[in-house]
Parts: sequence; C-alpha cells; structure tokens
Amino acid sequence: MLNVIFQNDFFNKKLRSNILITIFALSFMISPLKSYAQAGKNNINKEMYSLSAYLKKHFNIQGNIASNREWEKIAIHDSWHKTFRLSYWLNSKYYGQTEAVISDDDLERELEKFGIDYYFVWGESQKHPPVSI
Repeated sequence: MLNVIFQNDFFNKKLRSNILITIFALSFMISPLKSYAQAGKNNINKEMYSLSAYLKKHFNIQGNIASNREWEKIAIHDSWHKTFRLSYWLNSKYYGQTEAVISDDDLERELEKFGIDYYFVWGESQKHPPVSI
C-alpha cells in the first residue's frame, strides 16, 4: 500500500515519505499500548484465576461450561472472554455462548444437547433462572 502511495509525486520528497512511514508505523502501536495501559486497571486474567480458585475450593466445579452473551466496553472483558479464561483455570471445556435472545425452553434443550454442566450468567440478567438438568 505504501509503495503505491509513494508513486504519487507528492511523496517524492524524503521528508514527506518519512512522515508517512512514521505515522503508518505508529498506527500499529496504538492498540497494544492502549491494552498495556488498561492492564493495570482491569486485569481480567487475575480476576478469572481468583474466581476459578474460589469455585474449585468451594464448589468443585469442573465439566462442560457455557455462558450467556454480555457485551462490555472493553472487548476482552465480555462474557465470552471471561468464561473462556475461567474454563481454562477450571480445567473445563468451554462450549461458547448461547444466542443473544433465547427462550427458556430453547436454552434448556441446548444445554442438554451439548451436555453442559454449568451455565454462567454474566451481568444483570433475570431472564434465565437456574435450569435443573
């Protein structure tokens, strides 16, 4: 892409081409730097490790896990990422999320179909009460 841009007469001057290369390189650094800056504030790995240790100790949770769908401002803190990490620390298999809108009967069928032992509900949801399988 840069090669095509440099064919333009405007970028024949060394200073202009160097500025463009610098901006291009810096654009790839924004996301990692932003994640690094937020890591100290919200360490999702540490939180899920602590939660998994608590669940192991008090409830001996292990098996097939699924979760609801909940979105967060920080993408890596949504319910998929939380439960994926939690499943890892619990030595369990994560089957993913249910549909965003699902009836109680459909939820129960899905959980039975895939042999889900634990269904995690993140956020403030009263829609899906505990299902006994």
